[in-house]
Amino acid sequence: MTETAELADWILPTPCGYEKWETAGFPKGYPEIYVQLRPPVIPGPAEALPEPEIYARLAFAMGLVTEPPSELFELAKNALTPEGAAAYLGTASAASKGHSPSLLFWGYRTLGPELPAPSLIAVWVNALENAFARRESVLRTLGPDWADKGPFDLGIELFRRILDHPEGVEIAKAELHAENLRTHTGWEDGRIRLAPKEMLAELQRAINTPPKVDPDYPFVLGSGLRTRSTANTIQRDPKWRKGRGPHCALNLSPGDAANLGLAAGDLARLSTRRGSVELPAVIDKKLQDGRVWILTGFGMRYPSGPNGEQAPLPAYARQAALRLLKT
Repeated sequence: MTETAELADWILPTPCGYEKWETAGFPKGYPEIYVQLRPPVIPGPAEALPEPEIYARLAFAMGLVTEPPSELFELAKNALTPEGAAAYLGTASAASKGHSPSLLFWGYRTLGPELPAPSLIAVWVNALENAFARRESVLRTLGPDWADKGPFDLGIELFRRILDHPEGVEIAKAELHAENLRTHTGWEDGRIRLAPKEMLAELQRAINTPPKVDPDYPFVLGSGLRTRSTANTIQRDPKWRKGRGPHCALNLSPGDAANLGLAAGDLARLSTRRGSVELPAVIDKKLQDGRVWILTGFGMRYPSGPNGEQAPLPAYARQAALRLLKT
């Protein structure tokens, strides 16, 4: 029951990270590209459904995708071989007429039961996509013995290695050379368009469009921004910030601060049509006048005390999070 869930009318419970399959593919070891597929280590509650199962049920119930062709169920039984994968994808692609959501959800329903978990259809698809789109990078990892193999052979081998190595495995290796940037620009002359005409035209349109300012609410609020020290919910327990405060502040320009008579650390009342909250002020020299922002993720409870009971962040931070979620 998270802080966001408390505001919801309906809650669909899911397993936690230790109770479901999860994957990570961040290129931390560049030029080597590693993937880690982590299996569940404990069973989750019986009524808790993995997110892909919820998405699939909603997609089919809402008519966003049709039921999969019956022949895919039979073809799925052999789709973990290169020949079987080719037959399965060829049939599915022809039936879906290029509708990507159908391919993924059909795969979840038909090929998913043949995998350790239906959600792994996404990993199977990604392995094949890399074999087709990044063949040379994949071959640098698989080695010269695979040079004459087709993309389905490479993709199925990648998928097998990912399943066999829950500790993580290298699936590709980027090429490091002086022309690496130039070869990835996509333009015949090898140059990068830093100022594309389409972007310049849109910027000019925005500049020429007078902003609509409500005199009762004259500031543009950016709520939920991320910074180097805040992302998602990593700041749930504020102890790691080691006193670097204020933890949740109202950032405003020097000009606006001067006009409002605010100095750094002063409490400022932030009001929207839904409510108001007091936050400590921070002067941000990078901000334009009329723009203010606050951080994302604050106002959450966290384990505290000898028994691990849930403790809230300061009242102003929690009020800000709840009221802005409702705004």
